[in-house]
Amino acid sequence: MSQTSGQYITDVCGQSNQFLQPTNTAMPRRTQQQVNIREETKTYLLGKLEHGEPPNKLFKQDLHEMCIDAVSKKYPNEEVVGTLNAVNFGRLLKSVYPNVMTTNSNNSSVSKDTRRFITNMKLKIPSPTQQCSQEATPQHPEEATHTDPRLTDVTEDSKAEHVKYLEDKIAKLQRESKRQKSSIQHLTYTNVSLRIERNESYQAMGRFLDASSTYNRTSWMATSQFKVKSADYNKESILGEGSFGTVYKSSASLDPAAWTLYALKEFKRGLATAHQELRSLITLGQNRRIQQLHGFDLTDKEKPVIITHLITSAIFPSPTTMKTALASKEEHPINFISHILCLIHSVEYVHSMGLLHNDIKTDNYVLSGRDDGVLIDFGMATTHSKPYKRSRPTTQCSWMAPEISSGELATSTTSDVYSVGYFAREVTKARGIVNDKLKEVYRSCMQQDRNKRPPLTWCRVQLV
Repeated sequence: MSQTSGQYITDVCGQSNQFLQPTNTAMPRRTQQQVNIREETKTYLLGKLEHGEPPNKLFKQDLHEMCIDAVSKKYPNEEVVGTLNAVNFGRLLKSVYPNVMTTNSNNSSVSKDTRRFITNMKLKIPSPTQQCSQEATPQHPEEATHTDPRLTDVTEDSKAEHVKYLEDKIAKLQRESKRQKSSIQHLTYTNVSLRIERNESYQAMGRFLDASSTYNRTSWMATSQFKVKSADYNKESILGEGSFGTVYKSSASLDPAAWTLYALKEFKRGLATAHQELRSLITLGQNRRIQQLHGFDLTDKEKPVIITHLITSAIFPSPTTMKTALASKEEHPINFISHILCLIHSVEYVHSMGLLHNDIKTDNYVLSGRDDGVLIDFGMATTHSKPYKRSRPTTQCSWMAPEISSGELATSTTSDVYSVGYFAREVTKARGIVNDKLKEVYRSCMQQDRNKRPPLTWCRVQLV
């Protein structure tokens, strides 16, 4: 390689190295006055614009000039014009309103007007109070006499259109309110009509039962297939005891190898109560959520006996009522909301068969599984047409509806609904269940006004 060539390479490399070396030259910084002008512009834009479709075209150039005029009242015009050039103004507008949209005034290629206008922002309409305040106390003499004609035109048009928009909106809301009110009145009328029709159907079913041979006569009991001899059953242990009688766990002594267990109820108050429960169980027939009749023995008129199938479950070693389950300190795999739904299904079935239970409580619901249970004890059950009414008030039966415990009115489907609500509330509070739907259900069921209590169908739908 020649010296000339080597020198050329050295010179080039030396020149390149000079370009690669860092320089100390810095970008020019904004002056404090330029920063103040930018902040004043942002404040002006925030005070003058709002989101919305403008009634007239709001040209970006006109808005630019209005900003320069306003800011020039505080700062030198040359400095404002230099700081707020078209590019800087566009960036400031975008920083204050990131979603601002602009477009050409005419997309046609024939038109020579290429100015851009803002499509989703409009000038704010000052309130009458602000207008009066501005007119009464101008800050600068020139502000009192000078008015931008573009601002005046846009404000007046915007105000007229805004007022028209509000009037149309109010009229639309008034029509909608009237329509909703009419719909509510129609639904209320329909609800009342359905309630009346349902109650009439229940009353008709009750009258049918009262006239039937099951309720009108006792001769059928002598030849009934359910007639047994209580002496053929062994009393093993007491399952429960109340004012009406004692319930024993029993088995058939004639066939001890069958290992079939029963609940033998021995009444204390004679035949009347036994007849009522027996008729109810026969009327309700076979339903997995209702206590199943096995047999009866009315030979001893002082201590008649009714035998039902014993309710057992894999969760508890012995028959367990909901009251016992709630009091248990042990944790068991029980779906309590499912049991409330099961109770609702049970009571709906009882009502549909023409009967009222009249004594729904946690003592009279026995668990048969994790999600299922059985409604028991129909000693107070009556037909819809011959309901139960207390002869004197009581404060000891908190699960009863207030109109029943006070002795004011006779039982009805709504009093059973109240008891279902009380049952649900006891379960909710004992187990600390947090469920807004469940809370709404038991509060609705336990309303003091019996006519405001919902049907059980509504309760069931809310919990499904």
